[in-house]
Amino acid sequence: MVFSKLCAYCCGNVFESPVATRVINCGPYAILFNSMTQILLFIVGLLLIIWIFRDILLTTYSMEGGGEMTDFFMKKSWQFLLWISGNDGRHSFLSFSGMFMMIGLILLWSLGLWLGVFLLFASNPGSIINSNTFVATNLWEKLHFSGYVLTTMGLGDYMPKNATWGIISTIFSFFGLLFITLMVSYAVPVLSNIITKKQLSLFIQQLGTTPVELLIYLWDGKSFSGLKDIRQELQQRILTIAQSHKAYPILHYFHSNRKDEALVITLCIVDEALTLLLERVPSDQWDEKEVLPLRKALDHYLETMKTTYGRSEEASHKAPAPNLRPLAEANIKLTENKQISHKRKNLWSVLLQSQGWTWKEIYTDAKAAAE
Repeated sequence: MVFSKLCAYCCGNVFESPVATRVINCGPYAILFNSMTQILLFIVGLLLIIWIFRDILLTTYSMEGGGEMTDFFMKKSWQFLLWISGNDGRHSFLSFSGMFMMIGLILLWSLGLWLGVFLLFASNPGSIINSNTFVATNLWEKLHFSGYVLTTMGLGDYMPKNATWGIISTIFSFFGLLFITLMVSYAVPVLSNIITKKQLSLFIQQLGTTPVELLIYLWDGKSFSGLKDIRQELQQRILTIAQSHKAYPILHYFHSNRKDEALVITLCIVDEALTLLLERVPSDQWDEKEVLPLRKALDHYLETMKTTYGRSEEASHKAPAPNLRPLAEANIKLTENKQISHKRKNLWSVLLQSQGWTWKEIYTDAKAAAE
């Protein structure tokens, strides 16, 4: 009973205390913030700030993917957004997923830094004082002051108690300015690469909306010489977008609900077309100097997806057997299926499924049977 009243009295003094009780050496305040508590708050706050800034720097400047917190937040957020959209890549709600996740990530970082700075100031009851009455601030006032310090706005009603806390406040103001700068420098290339993704998707869709259509477009009646005209540009674009996904992991979650702008669909179309060449078309009809470099570029994209986004599970949907009758009608010689790409097809299945798509977007022929 006595302990409950003491806790209530302490908390009341800390959060709603009148001026008369808000002195640095008041009894309840000293009980609540004993030396061990002060040390613990300081260590936790400092570690939290370091962890948040490490995550920010890894995400914005490492060019090797995001930090642990960023990766966890983005994966779980995308899974939730995909779930409430019914796992349907065409759902218009998913078009805003990237925007929601970008805002959410910035808020998460901001709240983490704010909490860390607040814990540091809260570790010492007299770290921040009222600039008019020169008495210690309570926790709400410290929380208020911490936010203003990080936004570099300053606050005339409160000030650091001494030079030590003044230097700490200045450092945090610099961190706040650095944080804002990093956010701007991160957002600009992400938005630029979103346009690049859509441009690449539209470029491929104009060549063919299915792997079979793409092969027919590249066929000149004797060989697939058309591949020579686009191979170098397409290879360069694929390598660029793969590196962009690795440097800016959030780019993967800027989803387009239009099939012709969905990068995972269009790249799968290209890869399936190359698979058909390698498995079903005699090598005397295509040039491996044109096919293999493009295939390796797609290998790099798939490897980036695996390492950056952890796509290694088994897909619930299998790739269908394509209808190759249009190829035969175009006088393209075909051979028996060598069946060498099941593992690769499974990876594409996982990628498609993770974005709310299926193989129906790749092979639109209703007669295609499941493998």
